[in-house]
Formats: sequence, C-alpha cells, structure tokens
Amino acid sequence: MVITLYLFFCWLLFGILIRLAKEWPHKHIAFVFLFVDFVNTNIPYLLADPFKFYKLSETPSGYVSFSLYQSLIIPALMTIIVNAYLQYPAVPKRITVIFVSVGVLVCFEFLSRLLNLVIYSGLWRFAALIGYRLILLYLTIIALNCFRRMCKR
Repeated sequence: MVITLYLFFCWLLFGILIRLAKEWPHKHIAFVFLFVDFVNTNIPYLLADPFKFYKLSETPSGYVSFSLYQSLIIPALMTIIVNAYLQYPAVPKRITVIFVSVGVLVCFEFLSRLLNLVIYSGLWRFAALIGYRLILLYLTIIALNCFRRMCKR
C-alpha cells in the first residue's frame, strides 16, 4: 500500500514536470532537480543515522517508500514550486505560490509520519523538518537565480 501510494505520487509529479517542461527552460529544470536531489538525499540520512534525530522505517516497503520520497518526490515537487515561483513576477502571486507550497510540503511530511516512514516523537521535530524543507526551498531559489545569471554571461 505504501509503495503504491508513493509510486503514484512519483508518476503524478513527473507527469506534471513533463507537461511543464514544454514551457520552462530544460536546463533550469535539470539544475533545480539535481540540486535538490543531491542535498535532499544526503541530509535526511545524515540526520537519521549519526544524529538520531529520527528513525527510518525498518520495513522494506517503508524504506523503499522513504527513498522514493527523498530522492524523487521532493526534488520533483521543489522543481515545480521553484519554477512556478519564478514564472510570476507579481509579489501577491509569488506569496500565494509559497503558501500553497508550504501546505503541500506539510501534507507530505504529515503523510510520511502517518505511514511511519519516519519515526520521531515531539511536534518540534515535525516543525524542524518543515523548517528544513523551507530552507531548502529558499536555497534552491537563490541557487537557481545565481545559475540563471551565470548562464546569461
């Protein structure tokens, strides 16, 4: 059940990315996806094993689902969010994109906690994981802006 749900999210997000790739520059999509994938794949395993911030699921399906979540779902979701953010020059639309993306990220984190992909105690750890995702989102926006400036030269 868990793998099926996360495979569905993978297919859904990559279907959206394929559709939106016709409108957005391919090198920006590739840069954002690879940047988020690199950072997001390494940090959670570092937090789980040496620092014992949370515990990963020990079931095979839960571990594979967590790997799908960290390696494919979050980078694809961040790619869609960052490119949508940069498509709108108006501040109210950008704020709307950020609020919607925070809601989606909270839902995904809550779902991973509910399905016991990540096991931890305390609401502050949930808030810290959401904070990590938001920091990753803003760092990705800054990195893409620097990448765009570099490509113009």
